[in-house]
Amino acid sequence: MQDRTVAREIFAAWQVQLARARWLSLRAPTPQHTVQELLAEYTAKVTPRKSPASQRRDHVVLERFRKRWGNLDLDQLSNKTVEDYLTERLHTVTVATVSKELGVLKSAYARAMRWDWVSTSPFRGIALNQEGEERVRWLTDDEEARLVATAAPWLCELILVGLDTGLPPKQSGEPTMILVARSRDCPGIPHANWSRPRRRR
Repeated sequence: MQDRTVAREIFAAWQVQLARARWLSLRAPTPQHTVQELLAEYTAKVTPRKSPASQRRDHVVLERFRKRWGNLDLDQLSNKTVEDYLTERLHTVTVATVSKELGVLKSAYARAMRWDWVSTSPFRGIALNQEGEERVRWLTDDEEARLVATAAPWLCELILVGLDTGLPPKQSGEPTMILVARSRDCPGIPHANWSRPRRRR
C-alpha cells in the first residue's frame, strides 16, 4: 500500500512538470553539477583535441581550479569570485598568464552552457587579455647614430623627423605619417621602436 502511494506521488509530480513545460513554457529544473564535474568532463572531451602544450597547460590549470572551487555548484561560482582570483594572481604572475588560466575555465563554462548544465557564466563582463602588453625597446643614442649613418639617403630625413618628434599618434582630422625602415635600408640596426623624441620639442 505504501509503495503504491509513493508511486502515485511520483506520477503526480511528473504530471505537474509536464504541464508546466507544456502550458507555461517552463523547463523542468536541471540537476545541479559541480565545478569538479565540469572540469572532469572538459578534460575528457575537450582537452584531448588540443596541442600537447595546451593539454599540459589544461591539466595544471584545471587541477588548480579543482582544488580551489571543485566542490562548488556551477552557479555558485560568481563574477566576483573570478575577479578576486584574478586580483590575487596578479601579485605573482602577469596579466597574460592569469588571463590564459581563466580562459580555460571560461571555455569550460561555455561548454557547460551548451550542455544546459548552467544558465549563465561567471565570466560575463570580464575581459581577459591573453596576449599581454606589447614589449617596446627604445634605440640607444649609439643605435640612433648608426641608423642615420647607414640608412639609405632617401630615408635619412624621414628618420630624423621620427627621432625628433616621436611621430605622435594621429589626432582627429590630422594626417598620419607612417615610417617603415627595412633591414636592407638600415643594416646592422636591431628591430626596435625608434619613434620616441630624442630631445624635448
